[in-house]
Amino acid sequence: LHHMGWIKMQACVSCGAAGPSDAHHSACMRYSSMRRSNFLTLPLCRSCHLTGPNAYHKSKVAFISVHGPDYLLALKYLIRSPYLAEANIVQLLDGLPDDARTLPEIVALNLLE
Repeated sequence: LHHMGWIKMQACVSCGAAGPSDAHHSACMRYSSMRRSNFLTLPLCRSCHLTGPNAYHKSKVAFISVHGPDYLLALKYLIRSPYLAEANIVQLLDGLPDDARTLPEIVALNLLE
């Protein structure tokens, strides 16, 4: 996917380390083991994603307390992506919490800084 390649070239959303980054699939508010769409990803360096002491997959609660829900971060990157037109927005937002269901709500949350 073009979008995932673009995500991997972005700086880490957690520590700011220059890319390449891992493309972390949004997991917040998800109750199944099924992975979200490749469009709902955000850039995390390997340390912040998997291996570091505060890595997302070691402490989701700590990550969320600092950065907020990862699905909102993923939507922020999706809106900025040069490949937004390739995404099926309705399908992507299906199943997300009410505060992330529509693009106007995302804009209202000031995620387009």
